[in-house]
Amino acid sequence: MPLIMFRVAPGNTERIPLLIGTASFRPDLGYTVPPGLWGIQVPLDLEWDPYTRERRRTPVLPLTITA
Repeated sequence: MPLIMFRVAPGNTERIPLLIGTASFRPDLGYTVPPGLWGIQVPLDLEWDPYTRERRRTPVLPLTITA
């Protein structure tokens, strides 16, 4: 995976692209996610900061699969 960095000033927001790969542990589903309303949460690998050592994640964001 290439390292792509997004610099965002403290207190600011920035949109970043997200590629969603799918795979299922159920053979009958193959590599699809059934249509419906889902939620997605993304772990963020932030530059090391001695004051915040916990792993950061986005809030659960809505994701709609239509077909």
